[in-house]
Amino acid sequence: ANKTLKSLNLQKNRIGPAGCSLLAEMLTKGSKLETLILDSNNVGKSAVSLGKALVPLRHLKTFSLNSCKINDIGCESIAKELANNRSITNLSLENNTFADLGGKALSQALMANIYLERLSLLRNPIPKEVQAEIALSLKKNANLEGMDVIFEKATCPLMQKKYLHHIL
Repeated sequence: ANKTLKSLNLQKNRIGPAGCSLLAEMLTKGSKLETLILDSNNVGKSAVSLGKALVPLRHLKTFSLNSCKINDIGCESIAKELANNRSITNLSLENNTFADLGGKALSQALMANIYLERLSLLRNPIPKEVQAEIALSLKKNANLEGMDVIFEKATCPLMQKKYLHHIL
């Protein structure tokens, strides 16, 4: 693996599940990567292997997976590793397909992760009750003072940006 590469933007490169799995395998071999952008690729089920690749990426600060067709299973894998991750401060998962299970997994991860500063979940079909769970996770974790969670047209009052600042 390239030990000097700090930023990798593979946005709109038509990377499918096989390419994503190969990328994840390469990333597990050690890297000083700080920014990884995979927006608008067909990550889909490969999000599971990308989630596992987060473990050795101790320098990764920004991880963007917008419009990558990530479902609940993929989101659960990412959330599982996010719970113990100490480097990622900016995670963007906009416009994917995960809903209640992925949202609940993120809620659990947010209770454990005190390093994440920004999380964007725009245009995901997360039910309002799960949005409320995410808000409660944020409220319970006193270390997340600067957290900026973004939902589009949040149906849960707790997730509206103006109210989030009050609970944090």
